[in-house]
Amino acid sequence: MAPQYEEAAATLRKEKEPGVLAKVDVTLNEGLADRYGIENFPTFVFYAYGNRIDYEAGNFDGGRTVIAFSKFVKRKSMPAAIEVDECQELKRRTGLNDLNLVYFGDFEGEGFEAFKRAGKNPKISKKFSFYKTTNPECVMVMLGINPLKSDLPHYTALVRSFDESPILYRGPLV
Repeated sequence: MAPQYEEAAATLRKEKEPGVLAKVDVTLNEGLADRYGIENFPTFVFYAYGNRIDYEAGNFDGGRTVIAFSKFVKRKSMPAAIEVDECQELKRRTGLNDLNLVYFGDFEGEGFEAFKRAGKNPKISKKFSFYKTTNPECVMVMLGINPLKSDLPHYTALVRSFDESPILYRGPLV
């Protein structure tokens, strides 16, 4: 596994991605093993923006290939949701993934905070891509709703590449 890991680290450096792969031999640095509770080998500890956000000792659920390591780091290094201002670009991006959650509205308030929490949840973000936009035209283009005639402050929709799509969620985001 070490060669794939090292090649993925080199690929990320070359692509100037925000994520970094590093390895530490805790048999030579025993204090680190104690400090981070490492008991199994190999153990993957992931940090984003200085916070330990995804840690399962000895249980990395990604593949053991260069592509899998790179994809894991890229995905975990992204913000909770990618902001997209152009409606056609939002349609294009949601067409690339099977499952997407899209937030339409101002980027503030309880609803938006709940949307961001969902985007940072590893169990959810592993399956869904998250997008956000403040462009009211996108509500009309993608959901068929005139935001000027609606009393909803924001919209959240499930956009799928199969079956009926998009599906508007009308309940509270908590």
